[in-house]
Amino acid sequence: MKYNKIVIGIDESYKRTGISIAADGKLLKVTSISFRSSDKPSDKRKKISNIIHQIISKNVSKSNEMVIIVERVRTFSQGFLSTNYIKATAALIATIVDTAYKFDIEVYSVDTRSWKAKIVGTSKPKITKGNNKDTKAPTLEYVKKLGFDVDDDAADSACIALYGFLQKNMQNLKKEV
Repeated sequence: MKYNKIVIGIDESYKRTGISIAADGKLLKVTSISFRSSDKPSDKRKKISNIIHQIISKNVSKSNEMVIIVERVRTFSQGFLSTNYIKATAALIATIVDTAYKFDIEVYSVDTRSWKAKIVGTSKPKITKGNNKDTKAPTLEYVKKLGFDVDDDAADSACIALYGFLQKNMQNLKKEV
């Protein structure tokens, strides 16, 4: 089957990376890759690179257009600036960009609040019993309604992949180089 567009959505992390594939606005695959805490960051990046390479190789001929969308590096998280987080995540995104470059595929990033608001319908956490805030529940519930029983990183990557089909939101994407 030939698709018009395939989007690979990636929620990158050194703990567990979510990777999803959507074609013409429909999710095909929603998954995540867990890493051992004992693995070195370079080994984790190499594993991500190999997986992205395999995904692109298997799917590039199945569509007229393919793009990758990653979650944008947050410069501030919960009011804090973490230089180590920024450097490590930027290195992971650079690995994804370099792998995609071999196939002439562009990589874009999207802000967390943007994809959550446009796909899930809210970027706010779910308030649970006892007034606790569950930041992961809205995305998990959304993806489970689509028929996928997954962890929060896989669910995030699924929504990021679907975001690539909202044409009016393309201006919210930043090209990663």
